[in-house]
Amino acid sequence: MKTELLFLGTGAAEGIPAPFCKCSNCEYARKVGGKEQRLRTCFRLTDSIMMDLGADAVVQARKYGDFSEVNHVLVTHTHEDHLNLHMLMESFWSKDHRDTLHYYFTDKAFEIVEYWRNSPWILKGMIKRFEEEGCVAFHKLEFGKRIEIEGMGFTPFRGNHRGNMKEDSAMYLIELPDGRNLFYGLDSSIYYPETIEALKRYHIDIYISENTMGTYDGTPH
Repeated sequence: MKTELLFLGTGAAEGIPAPFCKCSNCEYARKVGGKEQRLRTCFRLTDSIMMDLGADAVVQARKYGDFSEVNHVLVTHTHEDHLNLHMLMESFWSKDHRDTLHYYFTDKAFEIVEYWRNSPWILKGMIKRFEEEGCVAFHKLEFGKRIEIEGMGFTPFRGNHRGNMKEDSAMYLIELPDGRNLFYGLDSSIYYPETIEALKRYHIDIYISENTMGTYDGTPH
């Protein structure tokens, strides 16, 4: 297992430049290109573990290398820019030459799986078949409870941001193979006091965060 720590995307839901926007930031990004143009959020920890697999997955795989070895996706929350449902179909199409694609959801976010299973409109009603044939598997995590994936520790903490299932987003304390602790804390307003207190137990070597709404007037961020 090779540690990647590779940002595949750092943009918010609309990306930069946003499709329908002509503000100075987006116009500058169109003109300059390069790092000024940002795909939607996605972070690769190792060759087999990713944080989110979102709206720009196809473009990111083309730009940074295929996802054929990715077997684990830890979902921060259920907004579409972080959770690309079509990737389940992609996993089904490639089932003969890849391992099961495992998805991890926290708390109420896991309710989206039951919604998928029982809807005839979601991927033609094939979610249960995907599970039965071992193409995908879904796992429910608890906030504050550590799990281990391929020798790495993951502890989700409650973020101050609501997903589609009205769930709190998940921010992760990740124990890297080299002994360092990485905190991945995206899509949260001011951290909950309980999360801050819990994080005081850890030494954080790498801290990844953002300010989702920037300085937009009227937000509590």
